[in-house]
Amino acid sequence: MQLIPQQLLTTLVPLFRNSRLVQCHFTKDLETLKSLCRIMDNGFAGCGHFSYKASCEIRVLMLLYSSEKKIFIGLIPHDQGNFVNGIRRVIANQQQVLQRNLEQEQQQRGMGGSGHPGLGPSRSHRRGPCRDW
Repeated sequence: MQLIPQQLLTTLVPLFRNSRLVQCHFTKDLETLKSLCRIMDNGFAGCGHFSYKASCEIRVLMLLYSSEKKIFIGLIPHDQGNFVNGIRRVIANQQQVLQRNLEQEQQQRGMGGSGHPGLGPSRSHRRGPCRDW
């Protein structure tokens, strides 16, 4: 399962509207469960990926936590393909935003320390966006 900030999922809300809902119960490893509750209560959703090799049509399930009701709700989008593509697009966009912010910080630090704009990091030495996030 991959944790995703809930605010990144706002663009995917239309794909959730006709989702199947399942209530999830976790009974083992209560310490891990408490930790998961704390993380998800701070604005994260879980994205569970299922293998293509599994003999089911479900490729992805979004796991949400309701702190009011103390329950986990799984959302299974009917349009699995568009949802998976939407998740990929949201993550790729977020990676680009993070990369731009990092580059801007590096440029500001490079210029702020010496006062000479030419002494900041050069484009040829910057790393590209991380593909493993």
